[in-house]
Amino acid sequence: MRKHLAFVTAVLTVIIIITGCAETPETVSVMKKDIEQMIETANSLDDKSATVNKQVNAPEVCRKSYRSKDGILEVNIDADVIVPNAETSRIIRVAAHEITQNEVDKWTDFLFHDEDLYDVACFSEMTRPEMEEYIIELKHALAVVSGEGEQIAYSEVAADGKKSAGDADTPMEVSAADELRELITELQKKAASAPEERKLVKTSNKLEYHDKQDFTWTMFASLNDDGSTIKGFNAQNNHGFGSITYADRGDTVYIGAGDYVRDSELKEWFAGSGEKAYKSAAALSEPEISESEAIKLGDSFVSSLNIDMQLYSSEKMNSCSPVFDVIGNQEGRSVKGWRLIYTRMPGEIPITFTEQQCSAPDYGEWWGYEYLSLFATDTGIIEADLQCPYDELEILCGNCRLMDFETIMEVFQKMMQVRYGKEQDTINDLFDITSIRFGYTRITEEDSDFSGLLVPSWSFFGSRYTVYDCGNGKTEEINVENSGIPFMTVNAVDGTVIDIEKGY
Repeated sequence: MRKHLAFVTAVLTVIIIITGCAETPETVSVMKKDIEQMIETANSLDDKSATVNKQVNAPEVCRKSYRSKDGILEVNIDADVIVPNAETSRIIRVAAHEITQNEVDKWTDFLFHDEDLYDVACFSEMTRPEMEEYIIELKHALAVVSGEGEQIAYSEVAADGKKSAGDADTPMEVSAADELRELITELQKKAASAPEERKLVKTSNKLEYHDKQDFTWTMFASLNDDGSTIKGFNAQNNHGFGSITYADRGDTVYIGAGDYVRDSELKEWFAGSGEKAYKSAAALSEPEISESEAIKLGDSFVSSLNIDMQLYSSEKMNSCSPVFDVIGNQEGRSVKGWRLIYTRMPGEIPITFTEQQCSAPDYGEWWGYEYLSLFATDTGIIEADLQCPYDELEILCGNCRLMDFETIMEVFQKMMQVRYGKEQDTINDLFDITSIRFGYTRITEEDSDFSGLLVPSWSFFGSRYTVYDCGNGKTEEINVENSGIPFMTVNAVDGTVIDIEKGY
């Protein structure tokens, strides 16, 4: 394995400038009216002593099944109904939080102590030995694609010798071996003048504007004790996408937070990237650290950094590096451990976590959802990813009037047909709902790209199995298991469906 860092995708993806869409006045006007009515409804609770549980009157387990009239859509519900033991629920105005230098200093002191900090670009430049090793791999890839032009998954390599991560799910088609021959020739020329050893350049942890960009960020890495691996850090403020990411993965190929994959999903995740990568990940031994020990580490991490979040969920998973070499073998190391999700808990009710990375409304700019993800292994917390934190501005309703659970379920059944029952070319669409959660969901507020409301809501999670008609007697099957994105979210105050992709 080469010891250079394929950091381009891991970091530059994080600092992409997100462009916005033109505002639609009609949409904003309707939203404003709807939000005003929702707040008025929320503030109409007569019995102020009625707890959340008393108002919603939900069972601990919900079991129901139904099928659409055409027989295509089928929904099976065998779900735990999770309702926090809360006296009240609220509507809270929040805004995107800008990462401060004080926060970066606190994280730096806690994670790096007095270690020297280096510019990450040092680790993405290839030395002569690395180039020569890479040329051998390219020649192997050339032997694979010569003649028939087989389809292989490989990393895109720029002419300057820097390599960015390929996508294991979308292998690139090499139709001409000439591309590889040209790259080999260029690298052979560059190798003649490439340095024998890596030159390290010290840097600071200061949030600054770089290269005429209109947002602040800092990126740096430190060498671990053996000098062959690094710890990396990135913080940024990018148009509503404030974030802090830390990784100590035990290799120098990829230092960003990994792609989290369950054991049951490994084969599909590595499809197209070579059997070797899958077998390597599948052969990982179970972590010696227990779930409770991992949670204790995570709680200590959050407490030490004074992060205002509490544990939301924990699950044993594989942290897989998304970096693959030219013939589809995984470069970055896969690690098995415990993924811990932390969310804010205003009062006694948590924000419902979603894998949906951001809202993309019909107007305004994208805005990411807040969460903290930690990854704990036998060696400790090796990854931390704080995304899009909020500032709580004001409480618009301190004790919401809530719809009862049975009414919410009627909305769910009706709207599942509306949302999923009209998809073209669908032969069969089966939903298994395994978890129904009461919590807060952030919706975008009118007239502002990066302020919104936390509203009480019900989110429906599970799996989906869909069969599509591809024509000519062929079908395609798509199976989505525990995606982390709710199939539906219903506002607990007024029963409206919240589209988390759009944010309202």
